[in-house]
Amino acid sequence: GNGVQQAEVLRILRFLIGINDINPKKLKLIPRLPSDWTGITVAEFPAWIETNNELHQISLTYDLSRKPTGELELDVKSNEQLNPVEVRIGPMAIEQPHNPPEINVYLDGKQVTENIDKDSGQAGDCWYATVNIPAGKTNFNLRLIEK
Repeated sequence: GNGVQQAEVLRILRFLIGINDINPKKLKLIPRLPSDWTGITVAEFPAWIETNNELHQISLTYDLSRKPTGELELDVKSNEQLNPVEVRIGPMAIEQPHNPPEINVYLDGKQVTENIDKDSGQAGDCWYATVNIPAGKTNFNLRLIEK
């Protein structure tokens, strides 16, 4: 196809992948996993970060999976230490769409209660949670489990 048609496909793929490096001091991961998908894997995706007032490109790999129980698990790996990372993860479908879900959040196997916005967004009958990952990690595992 022509360039315009190809650009639309690439735009949708970037939107689905959700790696946002517009602010290189704080990377954002906003994967948009459709509610009927069981997972998405992204390998060696280039992103820009800033350290010591210098921009440089890193390589990110992640695997996001949705278990049959509704649990979401995100494994992220980078070829370099990361600045703080903001992760918005979901969607989590719930029985009562006007109330945020009750969830437990685990970072690298440890339950966390700080730096989390469990009702950061509602889209239709689904909810998303935002978790702030501290700087200095080259990889991390994030799990969200509905209570």
